[in-house]
Amino acid sequence: VTQELNAMGSRLVDCNADLSPGRGVSNPGLDDLVRWHETLRGRHERLTCAFKTRIHRELSTQAAHSSIMKDFGVKSMATVAGWMTSETVVSYINHGTDRLGFGHQANNCIGWVIYVATITLLVPTFEWLLRDTPPANSFRRDQVQLFKTCLPMLFAWAWKGLVSAVLALRGNDFLTKMAIAGVLTGFVIVAELCPCYSRNAKAIKMHGEGDTICARILVFPGHLGLSVGFAWNTLCTHFVNIACAHVHEPLLVLMIESVYFCVISAVITGITVFLQRRIEDQKSELTEVDRAPSQSNKELLKITHTIEFVSSTTALDAVHFVYAWGQLGVLNAFFFTYLFGCESPTSCENFGYQANFLFAVVLTAAAARGVGVLALETRAQAWNRAGSWLAAQALGLNVGWAWANFTSAAIADAVGHDGGVKLPPSVMHTLCAVFAWMVISLMHRKFEVERRAWDRHVAEQEAEHHV
Repeated sequence: VTQELNAMGSRLVDCNADLSPGRGVSNPGLDDLVRWHETLRGRHERLTCAFKTRIHRELSTQAAHSSIMKDFGVKSMATVAGWMTSETVVSYINHGTDRLGFGHQANNCIGWVIYVATITLLVPTFEWLLRDTPPANSFRRDQVQLFKTCLPMLFAWAWKGLVSAVLALRGNDFLTKMAIAGVLTGFVIVAELCPCYSRNAKAIKMHGEGDTICARILVFPGHLGLSVGFAWNTLCTHFVNIACAHVHEPLLVLMIESVYFCVISAVITGITVFLQRRIEDQKSELTEVDRAPSQSNKELLKITHTIEFVSSTTALDAVHFVYAWGQLGVLNAFFFTYLFGCESPTSCENFGYQANFLFAVVLTAAAARGVGVLALETRAQAWNRAGSWLAAQALGLNVGWAWANFTSAAIADAVGHDGGVKLPPSVMHTLCAVFAWMVISLMHRKFEVERRAWDRHVAEQEAEHHV
């Protein structure tokens, strides 16, 4: 902009010099000077507008990137915190259930039932107690926000662990997986269709008089997306796991996982495009039905559109978890099976937790870069937008699951090590859980400090350039 203004000024000076006395050209009249002035002012305004537009676009991109990285980091940290807490508490419960003598799988299932019942009551209670966030930007406020973000993940991991325990109890057969996936999906849809669910959800959102502990307990089906997605993922990967179990060549395992991910990603992307369009249509239909005058079939239309809307949102919540597990499966197959010759991330005997740590670090760095690219770039087609959304959502979960696998491998190595101090698994889980929460708290605090500093920088730039 400065160069352009200087160039315009130079041209005006040259023009005035050419029109000065002694050059054989008459002096410019008043109309000519006014016209040149208007032209110069118009060009200056256009350049200033273009400059402000560019600054605004860059600042908006920076602010959006800060928000995206916050969501990515919080989702990954909440995943690790939820998994570590669930495993630690259940390990203590299993000490008591092991004395029942029903067998390891049955006792483990009972332990998860007890934990789910407890967490279903505790999570809504803590959410209600912490519904008012401290106003000041302090360490306490950041920790309260982190804990509130982790509460839904604690609930989700509890129910996911229960589903996994029930499947293990039944031998992971195909019919059991199909039954659990269908029953769990139907339960979530029916529960969200109940009038009390929508009424309590609205009261919680508005922080009205209906925002009570009981109301928050009644809306718990809205947090079962991870469990529903896990149930459908076990069903989708049933035959893939059987094929990989019979194939001992790492390259073939990688090929099988890659083909499965390509197929499932194409199918899920198509389903996502359909569901997102359907959700938007149902929102519009519900709005029109509410605004329409009294009709004989108004309630019937509202019920129909509500059923389609709830079923679509439930399905969309589940399929993106299936996509995330498929994406992590092909990454694990490449890194652990193909490169290191391991059957799974938690069964790497030769490399153990070292390989998991390397994988988690590399995936975190790559995912942090990839999320920003996927979320900030605008896609023209609905298919590409859905694919980018699925990949961005999956990367945050993949990072959390990768660190959870590292923690599991590290605990197994520490407990099974012959030398040194021998600690029970539950004690080791407790130490790792406390350490994980401490690291996550400090990282979240540092992340929030840097994010607020960046937001202030963006605001200062906007004020400086009058954007």
